[in-house]
Amino acid sequence: MGLGRFVGGLLPLGNNRYMGMALHRRPGDEGIFSARALDRLNGSLPQVLL
Repeated sequence: MGLGRFVGGLLPLGNNRYMGMALHRRPGDEGIFSARALDRLNGSLPQVLL
């Protein structure tokens, strides 16, 4: 799809349902996500998805 690398997370909602969030790099950006970016994703999942 040309979206570049991504990192994602799932938040369980119960009853076999999940909400997901994916963060994508710019197309062509092959850089890795830092530990700080991963921590921010994990910390923001509950606030963003609920």
